[in-house]
Amino acid sequence: SRHITRGHEVFNHSWDHGHPLDANWASRKWGGNELEIKQSTEKISNMLGGYTAHLFGFPFDAAADDQLSYLKSFPNYLGTRAPNYWQTNGVNEKNFSDPFRVRFQVYANADQTSENPASLSNLLSTALSQQGWAVRVFHSVHDSYYESVPLHLYTQHLDDVAARVNNGQLWVGTFTDVLKYRFAREFCALRPPQMVNLGWVLSFDNLGVACKKYATALTLEFNHPNIASDALRIEQAGQPLVHKAVRPGVSVVQAHPLMGEVLIR
Repeated sequence: SRHITRGHEVFNHSWDHGHPLDANWASRKWGGNELEIKQSTEKISNMLGGYTAHLFGFPFDAAADDQLSYLKSFPNYLGTRAPNYWQTNGVNEKNFSDPFRVRFQVYANADQTSENPASLSNLLSTALSQQGWAVRVFHSVHDSYYESVPLHLYTQHLDDVAARVNNGQLWVGTFTDVLKYRFAREFCALRPPQMVNLGWVLSFDNLGVACKKYATALTLEFNHPNIASDALRIEQAGQPLVHKAVRPGVSVVQAHPLMGEVLIR
């Protein structure tokens, strides 16, 4: 719970890391989907004061279609790391289409060479150049566990990431943050603006189940060439929204698709 309060996300990696493609998955002592997915989900919630896990990572990053279907039947799960990892590592495209097949890259000490695309610096550079989403998986830091990343490399990487964030090149978020933002843009699409007496009204296509599942605050960019930024008044459901000028005649504001219409005047 301490990590959650600091902004981290807890994800479900199954009850006891049994292999999903084991021929006896459904009947062995592990109990198959019922234990590895359902009961582990309930256990996390019970131990963390009702916390809801939104991400599941299959053990060994392997899963059959029926296991993926079972996972998708839980409304709390928004996505998973892609099964069959060795065929799906690397950077996710900007508008990746399947939240249950998210590409990711596991850290390995042998990969940390200047020519290896899986190195810390190269994966970061690729994500930036492709305007995509990179998910980096570490098993441990500065200890004797599996593929532990040395502390100096880890801090150097974090400094590099922080520098890219500070200069506006990079956004860093939890798995849930990114999945919600990506699919809220699709499932809660912004309708064409409507002119009214007081200004412009923006609304979202927010009636679908998928929108309600992935909805999160979205950043809206709009042009106002003839109005100074500090003269604008923006509100949603009667509450004022804070906007920010990003360049002359262009501002951004954050609005939640489920909180009603946005009025700009």
